[in-house]
Amino acid sequence: MRNQMGAAFLLFLLTASSAQQAAKPVFVAGGYGTAKEFNDFSASEKHAYAVGLINGLAVSGLLGADEEKLQILHSCIHPMESTQVAAILDKYIKDHPEEWHLPLAVQSYSALRGACPDLKRLH
Repeated sequence: MRNQMGAAFLLFLLTASSAQQAAKPVFVAGGYGTAKEFNDFSASEKHAYAVGLINGLAVSGLLGADEEKLQILHSCIHPMESTQVAAILDKYIKDHPEEWHLPLAVQSYSALRGACPDLKRLH
């Protein structure tokens, strides 16, 4: 299931990149799980999700994701350990209970944008 979440997030990024290039609204599938469900994960499940998320992002270029955006993300998260990424996701989700109903993939992206200032300038 964690691999499916990573794949869904990857699909979100690819769709978001296409949407930005096309400058028209695009439907983004919600993926698997909500932010609230992440709250219920054990520490090891949160870690596994973070690993799957980063691994999914790492290979998204193979599916046509914007290489400039991937390089910016890589520069930010490369020095981090997966436990740090999991902690970033956990903190963001806990700090935004008004968004717990939203897809976990979207909230994961929001958390990474908050942790990686250079990603903010891309949108």
